[in-house]
Amino acid sequence: MAHFIISLDNVRMFGRIGVFDQEREIGNEFVLNIRVRTDADHLCEDNVGDTVSYADIYGEVKEVISRPHRLLETVAREIGKNLCARWPEITSGEVSITKSVPPIAGFDGSASVTYFF
Repeated sequence: MAHFIISLDNVRMFGRIGVFDQEREIGNEFVLNIRVRTDADHLCEDNVGDTVSYADIYGEVKEVISRPHRLLETVAREIGKNLCARWPEITSGEVSITKSVPPIAGFDGSASVTYFF
């Protein structure tokens, strides 16, 4: 079966995600990578209404990350579930969220989670 992969790559967003109260108060920068797989057989015309718009995916992601959360896993799962609920033609995908500056003493790097659905 033919399919498309629609991706948003290296999307930088501000969010209030973290276990510590300070993380949810001050916030942090996050980098997101989203990939969804859709059935290509439904695409008949050169019409944006026939596909999953990456601009609309961005809107869904922005809405979820704008709310405070404790866990990256919760955010990734919520994004995946929301995308599948809005677009039944999504057959699978993945959401990766990277915390650019995790609050770990002496740690020089980033931390991320990936949710496959």
